[in-house]
Amino acid sequence: MATSNRLYTCLRIILFTVYLINGIIAINFNSVASDETDHMYYGLRMLKGQPQKINPYEDASTMPISALNALPRAAEQIFHPGLEKTDGGISDAIHGRYITLLICVLAGIFVYHWSKEMFGEKAGLFSLFLFVFCPNLQANIPLVGTDAYAMLFTLSSAYYFRKFILYSGWRNFILFSIQTGLAQIAKQS
Repeated sequence: MATSNRLYTCLRIILFTVYLINGIIAINFNSVASDETDHMYYGLRMLKGQPQKINPYEDASTMPISALNALPRAAEQIFHPGLEKTDGGISDAIHGRYITLLICVLAGIFVYHWSKEMFGEKAGLFSLFLFVFCPNLQANIPLVGTDAYAMLFTLSSAYYFRKFILYSGWRNFILFSIQTGLAQIAKQS
């Protein structure tokens, strides 16, 4: 039994490592999509305390959660106060993609745990395998936007809703409510 537990742990580590390596490669080699800089600029304005949507076309799909993708730029600005960039936000968007990658990894953890709880360790690993090699998820890894956050918080709210239905209790209800609230600030739809 201990040998199979070590094997399952190794397989989980390998799958998440493959996901991270693929994500890092995609982040560095894919060009920036047209709306990524819009999300980045709105995230930077959120961090500066200016949440107003000033451009109805470019700010239309931006949400407050975009501020998380702007954290690498904020950290960069703290360490280099006079820093001014002239690349039109391209480097900020590329650095913000790493936050999206971490959000996707958190979603993978939810996928694994949920499947494991329902059907066992092998099913959890199979679900994680499908998550890691899903072409749609692979396409969205390197994007600064709200899709990864919406995926994570919708998945986690469904996970905690199921727990609340099965086990009841205030803890599960509060976790479900928080995740639902986060899903609503992550994506307007």
